[in-house]
Amino acid sequence: MSEGHEDWRVGWLTRGNAWVTSSEECDSARIQIDDLRAWALHRQPSTIELDDTRDTATIDLRRKTLGTTTIGDTTVSLVRGFDYRFGSPDQDPDQHFSYANVVYWKVQGPVKLQALVTDWIGHLESFIRFMTMEPSVVSRIDCHLGDTDSNRRLDVELVAPRLPRDGQADQPAPHKYLTTLSTLQQRGIDPMEVLAGFWQQVATGDAYMSMALHLESQDRLLARGSDSALLNAVRSVESLYAAHNPEVDVEHVSVRHKIEDAVSGASDVGTQILDAWPELEEVGKLRLDAAHGRALPDADFGLRCIGGAIALQWIQRVRLLAELGISDTDACSIVSDNFQYSRDLQTMQSWNAELGETSES
Repeated sequence: MSEGHEDWRVGWLTRGNAWVTSSEECDSARIQIDDLRAWALHRQPSTIELDDTRDTATIDLRRKTLGTTTIGDTTVSLVRGFDYRFGSPDQDPDQHFSYANVVYWKVQGPVKLQALVTDWIGHLESFIRFMTMEPSVVSRIDCHLGDTDSNRRLDVELVAPRLPRDGQADQPAPHKYLTTLSTLQQRGIDPMEVLAGFWQQVATGDAYMSMALHLESQDRLLARGSDSALLNAVRSVESLYAAHNPEVDVEHVSVRHKIEDAVSGASDVGTQILDAWPELEEVGKLRLDAAHGRALPDADFGLRCIGGAIALQWIQRVRLLAELGISDTDACSIVSDNFQYSRDLQTMQSWNAELGETSES
């Protein structure tokens, strides 16, 4: 709107009837993300429901900092808070009481609101997506702005466009996550230092760490059974090889050699995957067939594409964990202990046996 001398563009920021612009700074922000609570409080009760006045429970109403790190000039903390509600005496004669743990990132700036949208939110989402292997998105962002004119603080809710989660959003499955906060801590790994390493490499445009984003699209491609999942997986291997061999003309290195390098770098997990899916050694030729859309009479073509994509996806996860400063031993143990990895390994073994039977017939 225009007042003759000043134009305002109103978009994603609002607080009642007060407007702020993207160039303003917040001194702190609270960011909630799907799966963050389940990831941080694995095996801990998250909610308490009391339906009767005779029910009792001991509840901790103190906020607790689960970890802190520094990224540039900004402090990032993982905080466990709480929400609780009493039933209305008029509408709820049983005095229903509910309590829920809330876990959020606390970013203490100053940070411009535009940077919060373009950088911070996306990187924190990507970190949780990688750790949980779920399509987690930001669910709420609350910012505190210092108002120098009136010497008071403004509380602003930042609304960022995100696709809603499906019906499984209320039923997280932490046992299927790549790893959890407590799992990292039990191995002597500081999750917040892992976050800082993830942030630094992704934010600076590291060629291989950017492939963490390809894992998100990979899940969607695999769900559709697309040959593109194989091409996406091979690109991640090529990106890994280029990042680790900057002095080599990678265009003249075969895909097979790059895959062998990735498998050997994945240590025990690489050995397990190659044993379960020996077809991985033929992925170079398979990639050419998929990339050029060759019409093959082989009925097993699609199966070999999906099997190769799944195999390379797990190798990529091991290597990405190692890129974040986690030892090769811990990276392999994290993956080997993973529920979904065990299932995928069994699936690949079954498919490999099926391919063997087909070739014999």
